[in-house]
Amino acid sequence: MALLHAKPLYKGRVTAVGAWTDLYTVPSGDRVILRNLVGRAEGNSSNVDAYFRISGQQFVHLVLTPDGTAGNNYDLTEWLVMDQNDVLSVYQTGTNGLWVIASGSLYTI
Repeated sequence: MALLHAKPLYKGRVTAVGAWTDLYTVPSGDRVILRNLVGRAEGNSSNVDAYFRISGQQFVHLVLTPDGTAGNNYDLTEWLVMDQNDVLSVYQTGTNGLWVIASGSLYTI
């Protein structure tokens, strides 16, 4: 029997600058529909570049403006399917980090 569960995949501040940070790995035997991805440049005084990828394939590049200005957050609403063992990662340039929330539906096959 297949089960479908909505769940948070990652919620927190990414502080590594200039390096890829893994946010979530899909467990073996599962698939995930990535339903929502939010990036917010909090506490930064200059633009923040954020790159998101799934298993090495970049799917979005964000240029977020400094904290407290219009354009300092982004909400991806397109659904993306991640297969078992796929890894959601981010690379960011903000000295004060990037706040990330990712959520989706876990589908056990």
